[in-house]
Amino acid sequence: YRSKSYHKRLQAVYATLKLKDLEAVPLLHKALKDPVDDIRLLAYALLDRKENHLSKRILKNKQALEKHDHSNSKILILRIVNDYWELVRLGLIQGEAQTHVLNMARKYVELGLKQYPQDLGFNFLYAQILLKLKYFQQAHEQFRKSEELGMDRNNLLIYYAEIAFHNHQHQEVKRLLQDMEFPTNYPKLSAITQFWQKAN
Repeated sequence: YRSKSYHKRLQAVYATLKLKDLEAVPLLHKALKDPVDDIRLLAYALLDRKENHLSKRILKNKQALEKHDHSNSKILILRIVNDYWELVRLGLIQGEAQTHVLNMARKYVELGLKQYPQDLGFNFLYAQILLKLKYFQQAHEQFRKSEELGMDRNNLLIYYAEIAFHNHQHQEVKRLLQDMEFPTNYPKLSAITQFWQKAN
């Protein structure tokens, strides 16, 4: 995509169709800043298609949920929450719209927790949503509950570290990152981990 050739950059945008969404979306966001109109418009169209696909699936599952009794609702609620979360996680929704989507995800995950309070999937999703909404204390409590329900603590350390950072608990950030058993599992965080390990 760094090529000076318009045709190669256009091919690169088309090539995102073969990538997973998590890999494709950041590249398409870069393409939105391309100097060539055709490339920008194609990138916008592909991002819009991904957003519409998830939005239509959410609507379909909401309609199905209205027709189901509570005993059959778990999978539908989980699908709705996951798709709302995916819109945010992929960066398909920005600004105030993202806050709205997060609050909708929160509404449905709370509905799920009302029926299945000990469900690890609902609890972990709830914790991530609360963290994204910047409700740090509530998020921390929810991650702790996920841990109590059986989630490996090592998989939660990065979330605890993020909460500690937002709370200006820098020594706690350092301690948590040092406690991570497999920092190589987080290649994007390796430089950050090294920084905190060297910090006073």
